[in-house]
Amino acid sequence: DILQRNKRPFLVGGTGLYIKAFTEGLLDAPSADQAFRDHLQGRAEKEGRSVLHAELAKVDPESAARLHPNDLIRIVRALEVYEQSGKPLSSLQDDHGFRGQPYRTIKICLHMDRDALYQRINQRAKVMFEEGLLEEAESLLKAGYDPALKTLRTIGYRQAFALLSGAMTYEEALDSLQQATRRYAKQQLTWFRKDKSMIWLESSADFVTIRQMIHEFYCI
Repeated sequence: DILQRNKRPFLVGGTGLYIKAFTEGLLDAPSADQAFRDHLQGRAEKEGRSVLHAELAKVDPESAARLHPNDLIRIVRALEVYEQSGKPLSSLQDDHGFRGQPYRTIKICLHMDRDALYQRINQRAKVMFEEGLLEEAESLLKAGYDPALKTLRTIGYRQAFALLSGAMTYEEALDSLQQATRRYAKQQLTWFRKDKSMIWLESSADFVTIRQMIHEFYCI
């Protein structure tokens, strides 16, 4: 729609996988089968996650090799894909290869000194608590939402629920939030560094420099 209006879309932020999927397309894999997932979840609880990991190793050794035996969500998904398609997930991923390039894009990533980045992350975690994270989590509990939901086990909510339940003190919850966010930032940076098309600029780069780079890219 944006392109049809002869405009230039800007995608800002998002995870590395989101940006990759947006610019290169998603894998056309089988849809979720909740009944099959529940069956495997039940087996994992009774027989152990390692049993499912061993089964995956028989039908999709490549996926099993890169997944930890405790990574139940991804193990279940890989088994689900094989059950529905008869093909290993790793094979489908190799066939797709994220080789599609439907759009001509320029990707710019801002780099910040690690100490400065971690300091900003730590401060941001404090601000999250100060600006209503606990109140938001409490309102979700009152509305009947289960903290065990996948969407509520994310960074931030996880620490807030632990604090509200008494499982963590404020200091422990804050420290956990800061550590988890720093770890997540490190993972994202590792992802972006693997992208050879990424242009790296210091976070202190002025807007004029960035604008000129984008202008030159689209004028080529």
